[in-house]
Amino acid sequence: MDRISQLGLSVAFCCFTPTLVAMEGEYRFAQIGIELGAQREVLSSGASLGTLVFVGDRKVRVGGREFPYVERPDGTVILPDPASPDTSINAQLGEGAHHLIGATTGASGTYRILTAMRGTVGTPVLSGTYRALSFRLTGGATPAAAGELVEVPASALSVDLREGGGGSLTHPVLGLHDVWVSGTGDVILGVRSGDPPSLLVAVRASGGEPAGLHWLAEFGVRPEGIAVGAGSLQPFGQRAKVYQGVNSQQAVANYRAVNSWIWSSDGTGRMDSARLAKGGSGLLLGISTEGGSAAMMLALPAPTFAADGVFLHPHGIFDAASHSPHGNPLAPGSLATVYGSDLADGSAAAVSLPLPLQLNGVAVDVNGVPAPLLFVSRSQINIQVPESVAGREVQVRIRNRGAMSTPAWAPMAATSPAIFTPDGIGVGMAIATHPNWRPVTGADPARRGDMIVLFGTGFGTGPQRPTVRFGGIATEILYAGPVAGFAGLDQVNVRVPPDSPIGDAVPVTIVTIEGATDLVDLPVTP
Repeated sequence: MDRISQLGLSVAFCCFTPTLVAMEGEYRFAQIGIELGAQREVLSSGASLGTLVFVGDRKVRVGGREFPYVERPDGTVILPDPASPDTSINAQLGEGAHHLIGATTGASGTYRILTAMRGTVGTPVLSGTYRALSFRLTGGATPAAAGELVEVPASALSVDLREGGGGSLTHPVLGLHDVWVSGTGDVILGVRSGDPPSLLVAVRASGGEPAGLHWLAEFGVRPEGIAVGAGSLQPFGQRAKVYQGVNSQQAVANYRAVNSWIWSSDGTGRMDSARLAKGGSGLLLGISTEGGSAAMMLALPAPTFAADGVFLHPHGIFDAASHSPHGNPLAPGSLATVYGSDLADGSAAAVSLPLPLQLNGVAVDVNGVPAPLLFVSRSQINIQVPESVAGREVQVRIRNRGAMSTPAWAPMAATSPAIFTPDGIGVGMAIATHPNWRPVTGADPARRGDMIVLFGTGFGTGPQRPTVRFGGIATEILYAGPVAGFAGLDQVNVRVPPDSPIGDAVPVTIVTIEGATDLVDLPVTP
């Protein structure tokens, strides 16, 4: 079934733009972060404002020194951290490369979030009403944070701006910050570098509901520790799918979830416990301050692409079970779905094992290795990721009767487990059976202490066994591995915990050393 409309890939059928608008010249940035030592003690914390200068030849100048960076056609960028250039910022560019956001998701001792925008010519003017996110690191030896999301009229902001948009801003609640302001006056980035360090991001207020794929960056300080993440979110109806690569004090891992998503016409909303606000620039701001925690969120509309010929969408590679948004890794041997246009001349499905490497004149290469094919159509292809493929990322290409697509990038992990659901996009009730293969349903639910079978993909090809939790309670794993006679399909046989929560939709979470997915539900009774 064609899922493009449900996934919001926004393919326009004209001509494919293979790369983004290149970053060049000056970008003004603001960032805040914490460095921890080997015993998780705070070594330093602070906020800084500065300039990144892109000088060509994939190099960026930071503080008088030049460093290489990586910019991919999907809009993701690996930058040197301005506060510690030996550390990388995993960042994402918005449409037209006007803004970027990112975080240090790969280094376990550095926790930093960054946002930047193109440099400004002239002196900006502030007008209208602004939605301002203020996030402060308030701890000393023990990390702590606080924040708020407020609306303020431009007339309440005392500003002193100079040519190029730099200067200072003062407000009775927000305090004094050094700032950069965009040329249109839509966006304000600011920091207070003193004690406590503070990050300020403000956007001119705008109504309407965000739609389509958004990049996501988050910084949270919670009683259990610090975590930063970079990834993506995809709203659909009153829910939003989230993927993040998370760097926490516990581990560096991949996290996927379905969150509630409530939005008002005035451009404010909520995602689970986080309050959200939208700006005219498309930037989304979020804050959550419940239960002794403080977490800030930034989101940015991801770039869109145009297409002609055999086109593999740069954001169109998904695991076949969860369909978590762009950035979610594939696993060797798992089932995956790719989307685009003119991928095949018509529909065809494999009818026997072993799966064919060509189907209706179509072949798919993953890092140059032919992928077994389950189904091909003009806009969607279902594959099994070759078991021999390894590494942190792969390039995927489609060949349709000799015509080759441009490559698209996808991350890889040893495991990336997800459970299938009847809707085909990984939301709602899990596909599960009782031991006699009766489907688990609302009319025939799982029972505490009984064994059930969950069906998924991405469990990996090694000996690792996932952990399964019902409402946060870990359960006994009886078997986890491939389903005999079905390429790429995995099963996990579990015993429902005797103390599992009960209800029509108990959340089921699967955890491996590489990450966690919190997407599906099951009905459970005593």
